[in-house]
Amino acid sequence: MISISALHKYFGSNHVLNNINLEIQDGEVVVIIGPSGSGKSTLLRCINYLETFTQGSIRIHGEEVGPQSQDGKMTRLDEKRLNALRQGLGMVFQGFNLFPHKSVLDNIMMAPIDLQHLSRTEAKTRAMKLLQQVDLQDKAEAMPASLSGGQKQRIAIARALAMEPQVMLFDEPTSALDPEMVGEVLKVMEKLAKTGMTMIVVTHEMNFARHIADKVCFMEHGQIIDSGAPEDIFSRSNDSRVGKFVNKLEQQ
Repeated sequence: MISISALHKYFGSNHVLNNINLEIQDGEVVVIIGPSGSGKSTLLRCINYLETFTQGSIRIHGEEVGPQSQDGKMTRLDEKRLNALRQGLGMVFQGFNLFPHKSVLDNIMMAPIDLQHLSRTEAKTRAMKLLQQVDLQDKAEAMPASLSGGQKQRIAIARALAMEPQVMLFDEPTSALDPEMVGEVLKVMEKLAKTGMTMIVVTHEMNFARHIADKVCFMEHGQIIDSGAPEDIFSRSNDSRVGKFVNKLEQQ
């Protein structure tokens, strides 16, 4: 599904991503963990080309995302092709990013109408099915300001799913939530994983990573320094860097 090879990203002299190599299979749930500032969110943003990368390649179903090499020079991917690729990638941010002046229903319907040219009736039918999927069908006409943080994030997930993406990217989706609201969002994500959706999740929720992930990657200083099945990653020695990180989070 996604192949990342020798990926580098600089912000000025700061080497944010340093030789990232990662293969993500169709239907796989990959959870990326690691300390703040390790490059996790930047990696997600490069996959969706919200950030341009400096060197390397990202391929989605064999189609390269990002700069293209022509005569030794890097040129930006054609905008039409880039937009087509992005429509196959749903992204959920930690800050919800709902349009505050539009109802829940209109937030979900907007992209399918504008980008996929669905009729309003078709878009509404799809949106209501998604609201049922995230257990918020009674909030269709509500405005975002009236919702809790957990409800807003579930609406954000429904909005991303409205484009019927092949891959879902989650950038610390529970980090802005009160603790009692985290579970309701993780429950929706768990249900989604069980449908066979390909998912890449940046999170500090170790229980989610332990029980839902097919593969866990640990990042530090812009590198993936360890990866494997959850049972392998979470059985690392307490003296290892991964073990120390996991133990610290689980003791909080």
